[in-house]
Amino acid sequence: MDRALPVNTGLEAVETALKAARKWAYAVKGVPHDCAEIIACEGKFHGRSIAITGPSSEAQYRQGFGPFSPGLRLVPYGDIAALERAITPHTAELGVRLMSGLGAIASPLVQDVRGKGLLVGVEIDPARASARRVVEGLLARGVLSKETHGTVVRFAPPLVIEPEEIDVAVEALRDALAEIERAG
Repeated sequence: MDRALPVNTGLEAVETALKAARKWAYAVKGVPHDCAEIIACEGKFHGRSIAITGPSSEAQYRQGFGPFSPGLRLVPYGDIAALERAITPHTAELGVRLMSGLGAIASPLVQDVRGKGLLVGVEIDPARASARRVVEGLLARGVLSKETHGTVVRFAPPLVIEPEEIDVAVEALRDALAEIERAG
């Protein structure tokens, strides 16, 4: 072979995310060995590996490939009540620490904190500061984020982020906001 192109497809990305979520659940959250659960939504398609076809809602992708990996649960897409019912103490929920940490910041500059999982936006009151100013304050503290629409600071950390790194980002935002408030 004269040449090779090493690639990762969506399947490998999803497999890596599943492994990272389970490892986090065991190592950080303290879920008992072999009990971690991951929730997926109906109607998705990420590939045809055993781990990914297990929580598939498409019979044609499941037929003839079981038994599937345990701990993968399926809920209807967009059904928040079903998702909430599916979450147990063994669910590997990424993003809860980030959302709760950012949501606990008491600052008159913050109008709203919203998002799903690890994709979180912090809405900044444009009468008090620009999101760009906040992003620059975060960058000065070693935290990368993205200003969008002039009023939103977007956080999109990697799925393998450690809890301590989330705490650093939350503290950096708290410090950046306090500095902006002091400066007026």
